[in-house]
Amino acid sequence: QQASLPEPACLALFAAALRAYVNTVATAAFAPVEAEDAGLEAVHTYYAAQVEKVIDAGLPGPGCFIANTVTASAPQNKVFRRIADDYVQLLRRGFANVIANEACRRGIEIDEPDLLVEFLTASAPSLWLYAQHTECAVSLRDYPTALVDIVEEKLR
Repeated sequence: QQASLPEPACLALFAAALRAYVNTVATAAFAPVEAEDAGLEAVHTYYAAQVEKVIDAGLPGPGCFIANTVTASAPQNKVFRRIADDYVQLLRRGFANVIANEACRRGIEIDEPDLLVEFLTASAPSLWLYAQHTECAVSLRDYPTALVDIVEEKLR
C-alpha cells in the first residue's frame, strides 16, 4: 500500500515542481526572445523550437506543463495562478521587447503595440493546445512562420 502525502503537501510539491519548470525549462527556451536586440527572427526561433519539442515527444503531444496547470487549476488555485501569471508577464515583456525593436529597426511607430504583444503571448498556449489535438507535423511546423507573417503584415 502506498503512503499518500497530505493534500497541502502534495500541492506544495506540485507548486515547487511548476516553479522549477518555469525557472529552468520554460525561461531558458524563451531566452532568444529576451535578448536585448531580439526581433521577429527570435520569435520564429522560439516557436520553431517549441514545435520540434512537441513533435519529438510524439503527436498528438502532451501539451505544456504551465498551460495544462493553468487550464486545470487556475484561477481557483492562487499559488498556481501566481506562478502562471509571472510566466505570462515574462512572455509579455519579451514580446514587447521584440515589437519595440522591430519598430525601431524599421523606423516606424506602431499604432497598437500591445495588441501585437498580446497576440504573440496568447499564441504560446494556443500552439500547445493545438499540438494536443493534431497528428499533423506539417501544420505544426508551419505555425511559427504563419505567426511571424501575421505580425509582419501588421508592421507594414
